[in-house]
Amino acid sequence: MRVSSVKKLTDQIMVPIEDALHENTTSLQGKRMQPSILIGADYFWEVVNASEARKLPSGFHMIDSKLGPLFCGKGHMTSMVVIQQKEAEKKTFEDTVENFWKLEAIGVNDNPEVDDDEVALQQFQNSVKIKDGRYVVKWPWKDNNPDLPSNYTLCIARLTSTLRRLKEQPDLLQKYDDIMKEQLQKSIIEPVNDLDQHSGIVHYLPHHPVITPNKATTKVRIVYDASAKARRGAKSLNDCLYRGPLLLPDLCGMLIRFRTYKIAIMADVEKAFLQLGLEQEDRDAVRFIWLKDIKKPWSQDNLQVYRFCRVAFGVISSPFLLAATIRHHLQKSGTKVAKEIEENVYADNVLMEARSTKEAQDKCREMKKIFKQALMNLREFTSNDQLINDEFADEGQKETVKFLGIPWNTKRDVIMARLPPVEDNGNHTKRQVVHRPT
Repeated sequence: MRVSSVKKLTDQIMVPIEDALHENTTSLQGKRMQPSILIGADYFWEVVNASEARKLPSGFHMIDSKLGPLFCGKGHMTSMVVIQQKEAEKKTFEDTVENFWKLEAIGVNDNPEVDDDEVALQQFQNSVKIKDGRYVVKWPWKDNNPDLPSNYTLCIARLTSTLRRLKEQPDLLQKYDDIMKEQLQKSIIEPVNDLDQHSGIVHYLPHHPVITPNKATTKVRIVYDASAKARRGAKSLNDCLYRGPLLLPDLCGMLIRFRTYKIAIMADVEKAFLQLGLEQEDRDAVRFIWLKDIKKPWSQDNLQVYRFCRVAFGVISSPFLLAATIRHHLQKSGTKVAKEIEENVYADNVLMEARSTKEAQDKCREMKKIFKQALMNLREFTSNDQLINDEFADEGQKETVKFLGIPWNTKRDVIMARLPPVEDNGNHTKRQVVHRPT
């Protein structure tokens, strides 16, 4: 007989107690013991003498063996207790839904060996710097020499359309032009007088107005279309840039913290994207066209080409560059308040909590100081503490503002969520399922 040894065979098991009374009783007495030998089935008949098997009153069968009596069978069951345990399989439903949606991505997913987010983040870390007190960044290009058309002709056509729309509302046209002049005066944009002189990629962006009459500050905003394509099959600026990782905190955590502390404070960074400087070599990729004089008719002589000296709103990489720069600055600051801000900043919105008015005042001053060090202005302070509003809030601040898109009544300190009624027409599509929660 071949024998192998192991450190542990198994845990203790229940075995019958060898007793002469078992031949007269209707049950077997047992105890837990540690097995010391495990005999394989190939040696079964060398150990067991099946001819000597007999049935006991308990219903078990006793078989003689070279090792002693063996008890087999299930015996008589006078009572039965059924215990059933079922462990729910975790994430079964989530996995099913994920697989359902993954079917639409078959054949179009990016190469799993290449992490675009890591590449974009590495490009940022290698290029970000401070110049004259302002953070300066570069566009995270996918390719150093992309096949990107200039889009000049497209922008001329789009400008004609935009001017036609603006001239229907002279006040709007004037505000649009005022924004251009203000940005020129603040060195957010600069004129390009020699169109053939450039240090990198040349690309023009179409632009149009977005009107927000309910906003407390900017009623008119100029939005640049970095997804515009000169023709079918051509690339846009956004096609040539990495989007970058989503450097945003957990929204659920922000909402919980927002309702946990006695005092909540909200503020935002003024014109956040335009506070980031853009490297000289990347500026010609964000040119655009406007009029020299809005009172004169459209003509080639009345056109002026500008380019951005700052990060433009509407470019796919802009949110990432803003979030990465703010995080970089806060980590450099290293203060306790900076760490709190890092966990509670969403795009250009900043949330802060406090247990007392004094603590809230100190944090507000520290927040403004931290952002001022990056030449960023923290404004539109709103709080459920009236003393904070009196000291830091802008004039004409509304009683109800939006926090992460949710209406917040600061006077009553309540948040409100209104969901549209669900119309059940019996036909449910993927588009409807995704659209409903948003």
